Amino acid sequence: ASYQTLKFVATTSDVKFYVDNVLKATHTTYIPTLGMSPTFFLFDPAGGDKSADIDWVNVYTNIRP
Repeated sequence: ASYQTLKFVATTSDVKFYVDNVLKATHTTYIPTLGMSPTFFLFDPAGGDKSADIDWVNVYTNIRP
């Protein structure tokens, strides 16, 4: 098993997605204007069962520039 750190940074102009502190994607459309809350989904295109262990979740609010 391996662990990864996932991070989402939302500003008024974009949302950036990081995996292990490496920027993987930046979205500049459909930016949330209200507070976000974490929701976790596991998806397997082959239809198999999936599971994950989540060690911790940090949520910081009111940081938007």
